[in-house]
Amino acid sequence: MELIEIIVLFLIGCLIGWIIELIYRNVVEKERKNPGFLKGPWLPIYGFGVLFLYLISGMNIHFIFKVILFISLPTFLELMTGLFLHRYFKIRLWDYSNRFLNYRGYICLLFSIYWGILGILFYILVYQLMVERLLIILADVNYIFLYGMIFSVFLLDGFISLQVAFRIKSAVNKLKGKYEVDFNKYKEKSRIFKRIEFGKKEVAEAKKKFKISKKMR
Repeated sequence: MELIEIIVLFLIGCLIGWIIELIYRNVVEKERKNPGFLKGPWLPIYGFGVLFLYLISGMNIHFIFKVILFISLPTFLELMTGLFLHRYFKIRLWDYSNRFLNYRGYICLLFSIYWGILGILFYILVYQLMVERLLIILADVNYIFLYGMIFSVFLLDGFISLQVAFRIKSAVNKLKGKYEVDFNKYKEKSRIFKRIEFGKKEVAEAKKKFKISKKMR
């Protein structure tokens, strides 16, 4: 695969994932929130997920093995992402603790099945179209500048969001306990959160305004 194809696939996955999450949270969970860690309309975990689905779809292996990989690789990616954000930044972007057969709230059986279904649909309905037409059109050199601009905005968004994550980590560490921050709750009150330094007086206010709890494992 060419670098431009990887970038295009990644950006497509980020955008489609954001749309899927937005619809799911608004319709199923009744939560009117911008999903994900970044401010813009993209979810990197889905970008990498689509890259996985594309590579698996092109493998010369039996369909059953493809389905197993459709389920296992994105689930592993979700687990590693959740662990990293939680353990390093003290942030939770999702919590499957109340779901059946979950592992510490990072992954669960239901969403692994969703990945499998998404992979099957991708393989049957999208993959061949991408190989024959879509990637050829999208990877046209005439659009390289446009993709470069979009990817640059994505990287800038990531840089800004990482600064926020480090701020959260620093603030939570001052609590001197095993705390975690619900990032979706944080985004609703972000202006207030930036004014909180977590001194003796501010701890109670922070716990009240944000979902800050001692549920970290």
